[in-house]
Amino acid sequence: MGFWTIYGAFLFLWKNFSLQLVAFKDFAGSIELRGSTPALGDSQARMLPDAPPANTLKGKRERAILTTLLYHGLLREELCRIQVKDLQQRSGMQHLCIHGKREKIRFLPMHPMAQRLIDEYLEAAGHRDDQKSPLFRPIALIFLQGSEQPVPPL
Repeated sequence: MGFWTIYGAFLFLWKNFSLQLVAFKDFAGSIELRGSTPALGDSQARMLPDAPPANTLKGKRERAILTTLLYHGLLREELCRIQVKDLQQRSGMQHLCIHGKREKIRFLPMHPMAQRLIDEYLEAAGHRDDQKSPLFRPIALIFLQGSEQPVPPL
């Protein structure tokens, strides 16, 4: 996955959703250069989902978002379009139904860590049964009854 996609999503979460990162400076300061393009190393990619706190609803949502971006190579807009009904069981395996550019639909097998973090987030947020709801909602709107606003794309 491109560095700028992850970095842009990271900054967006940090600025707009109060993502508190103690190690953000260390993380951003240790970016590798491969040729002239900045890239995440394997160890940095593994650290990324652990940056948000795991004990808050906002932290659970951010961990699920970062892991989904990291392991599935989605565009930010594709991530924001995912609805709860797009978590589908196909051939005995959990898949994400992704609605991409030009009405293109593709099914991606879910990475086990992404599946676990999304399940934790949905359990905490309480909108697992609302199939037409966006998967990732802004935290302030989760508590408003009938809220169906997705996280806005960058």
